[in-house]
Amino acid sequence: MKPLEFKLHIKVDQSSIQPVLNAIINSIIFYRYFSPVKPFIIHAFNSIAYPTINDPNTELVISTKISQILKNLQKTPISYKLIIEFNTRIIKKTWFTTNEESVCWERWIVTVETFSSLGLSFEKVLDKLKIDLRDTLLKIIDLVDYNKDHIPLISKTDSNPFPFEISIDPLIEI
Repeated sequence: MKPLEFKLHIKVDQSSIQPVLNAIINSIIFYRYFSPVKPFIIHAFNSIAYPTINDPNTELVISTKISQILKNLQKTPISYKLIIEFNTRIIKKTWFTTNEESVCWERWIVTVETFSSLGLSFEKVLDKLKIDLRDTLLKIIDLVDYNKDHIPLISKTDSNPFPFEISIDPLIEI
């Protein structure tokens, strides 16, 4: 099974990475969390609302990855790819055994290009960033809404039938 890939790109001022990544990651995970949850709304930059899941484990995974990115950026400001993969469990039967295998069915690749806003007008940088973030969140909604046919059947009653993994590739030259 080849996963469906969605690619996003955003330029982010180094001082605004945390709220931008929070908005993007939480939005993607919220729209692919196929369990009845009440959305918890958060605002980025006091004006851009996005949904999140009120689940401590999910929040911990996201905040840990964002902290890892911020630590890497303290050493060197770089561009990187953030990869979010959604998996399903497939049971493979052989003659005498049954094995369960995790298979990726959807992959989000978010290219984040960082820059320093030193010497630039903070208001202009923030206004541009708000527009870019809003456009990115709307693109996520469009992609999720339009692409539904590849989603595997839900075969478990777990709170989240499709576990996700977040990885970072910081060695990308753009």
